[in-house]
Amino acid sequence: SNVTANTHRVAAALMETGIDYRAANKRHFRTKTKKRLALEAELLRTMEFYDEGRVVVVTLPLSLAERLSLTEADMDDVSALGGVVEGTDCSITMKETKDGAWKISVRTGHNTNACNIARRLGGGGHPRAAGCEISGNPDNAKHAILEEVKKELDRADAEKAQA
Repeated sequence: SNVTANTHRVAAALMETGIDYRAANKRHFRTKTKKRLALEAELLRTMEFYDEGRVVVVTLPLSLAERLSLTEADMDDVSALGGVVEGTDCSITMKETKDGAWKISVRTGHNTNACNIARRLGGGGHPRAAGCEISGNPDNAKHAILEEVKKELDRADAEKAQA
């Protein structure tokens, strides 16, 4: 949603400079480390679906990061993973922090407001991507975020029905 016509003009101008844009594209967007692939495989295997598949929850505990010897770079943008699943309106990524809390990332489609969800739990962001932090065990954190997601999905469904 943040890509504009000007974004494409700038990209075209960069391509016209003669830079090797194919190599840059492969390096930055189409290459993953073996650790990253192992992480994604585990997250795909353990992701959970709610609300008839409209909501996906991806959980990344510290134990997984330690088992795979992951760096922060290996875990970069892991919150985008759930959103690629067909039929999902809302992707929740729960990443355990060193102090035992859960960093929550919310990514939504065009009908659901991620910021509304995160704000009710003390966080913020913008309509398509937002976040918050929840203390406690993973089940309680998941319950809290799913409760807010349900409220937002119900609100979006009601608006859609009235339109």
